[in-house]
Amino acid sequence: MWFMVKNLYREEYRPIWLAKFIHNWPHISYKTFTKKDADFAPDDEEYVETLLFWAGMPIVWLGVCIVALLLFSCCLCMKRNQPVSIRKRITRLKWWLIFTILLCVGAIGVCFYGNSTSATGIHHYINAVEEANSTLADIHSEVRSVNNEMRSASITTQDLQGEFSSCTDNQTAKATLDRLSQEIQDATMHITSNITKIQEKLDGDLIDSLLQSSSSIRQYHFWGWSIFIGLLLLDLLLCLYVIFCTGKLIRGGIILGCILLIIAFTLVWIMTGAELFVAVGLSDLCFNPNPYMLHEGSKHGLEEDVVKYYIECRQTTSDPFEKMFADSQRDLLQVQNNKDQISKLCSKSEAAKAILNDLQEILDSSTKGFNQLHVSANCQQLNGEYKLAIFGLCYNGLSGLGFQLLFGTILGMLWLVAICQGTLLASRLGRRKMNYDADQEDPFLPPREGTATLERYSARRDQASTSGLSRRPISSTSQSSNALPHFPVIISNRGSSLVSQSNNVSVPDDLPPSYTLAISRDRPNQRNGNRQSSETSDNRYSAASLV
Repeated sequence: MWFMVKNLYREEYRPIWLAKFIHNWPHISYKTFTKKDADFAPDDEEYVETLLFWAGMPIVWLGVCIVALLLFSCCLCMKRNQPVSIRKRITRLKWWLIFTILLCVGAIGVCFYGNSTSATGIHHYINAVEEANSTLADIHSEVRSVNNEMRSASITTQDLQGEFSSCTDNQTAKATLDRLSQEIQDATMHITSNITKIQEKLDGDLIDSLLQSSSSIRQYHFWGWSIFIGLLLLDLLLCLYVIFCTGKLIRGGIILGCILLIIAFTLVWIMTGAELFVAVGLSDLCFNPNPYMLHEGSKHGLEEDVVKYYIECRQTTSDPFEKMFADSQRDLLQVQNNKDQISKLCSKSEAAKAILNDLQEILDSSTKGFNQLHVSANCQQLNGEYKLAIFGLCYNGLSGLGFQLLFGTILGMLWLVAICQGTLLASRLGRRKMNYDADQEDPFLPPREGTATLERYSARRDQASTSGLSRRPISSTSQSSNALPHFPVIISNRGSSLVSQSNNVSVPDDLPPSYTLAISRDRPNQRNGNRQSSETSDNRYSAASLV
């Protein structure tokens, strides 16, 4: 509303800098790529082509960004096996993504403000058009009222002529009464004719056309406002979702967030194209609205001097109704004077006095309606409503649309950055392993607390033997010979080898082949190590004996 407070009571409309800036953009037809005039002409097909040219720019940029995202994804797939410092990269990407999403939240907030400002301007425009229609309706109603009063005055004057014989016997006085009554009838006819001409000058359907356009604007604005608010709320929820998944480093959530960001990114640029279409056209109208209003007035049956009178409303502007109102005012004064003269000549006739009283009431009512009509037809009221409509569209509406355009573009660029950051962060996060319920007595399960697999297998084998569930009977000799002593096992990081600290390891008969093969492969190494140690001790013994 600060635009309205600053500029509502100006004597002359002046376009704001944003209207001048956008109006100076080149208007190029998307079919022929030739420059066209920038005058607002929505009925001209070539002019609409220039608006579609600018509306297509965000769509073209959207295609370029999608191709860039595809190339970025391909490069990311090619570099995924290169070694990186994962932990530092993940932490840095995480906070950069959160910072980008917070900037998106700020841009969404400014878009809310712009949408509210443009909605205020459109409401001012619709209210102004409805008030102008109400003013014209009052003018037509007052014209009909004055015409009806003039007809009543003419009929009353005819009734009065029948009573002139009772007023006086003087023929000269009777001739004077007839002349005065005839002048009253002629004056009422002149007043009716002038008032009808005023109505005819305002009988164009321009206001009806503006009412239809305002009704369409109201419907489109309601749905557009609702859709825009819904998209902004969904974008806000999407930002909160991405921040949550990024803070928790949920890989699947980040991937889903990137997919939703791509959808939001597409919708933002489509909405930006539609807003740019409206902004360019509205800027052309706001740069100089008077020629378009003159053209529309002539197209809908209004004279140019009438439209210019209500648009400019200056002291130097000629009033097209001035002569009609002056003639009607003079005729009303003549009717009043003639009525007063007739009252003096018919002062002795009671019937004439009653008719004259009725005529006086009609004249009083006609004078009051005529004065109201003069005030309603004055340019100040309709010009104030015209200014309110123009200021609403070109100050509040265009300014709010400019906020939506600027920060919608910023939001689209931030979405692009967030998509790249989220994709990179998801690629750096490893797949989360599934937690399965495993049997802790399974010999093939890697140990968690340093307990050797062979020990667990031996314990399970002994338990199975005591419970009588072994696969084949085992003799006491074999039990004593195959008994496994308790020994700790050191397990490597990959869990691929078991190194025993004991030199005498006997293999049970029913061990799995993989374990048997591994232990048998390690036994020659143990024997070679024992042989080398024994040879070393013999050499030391012989050397000692020689000494």
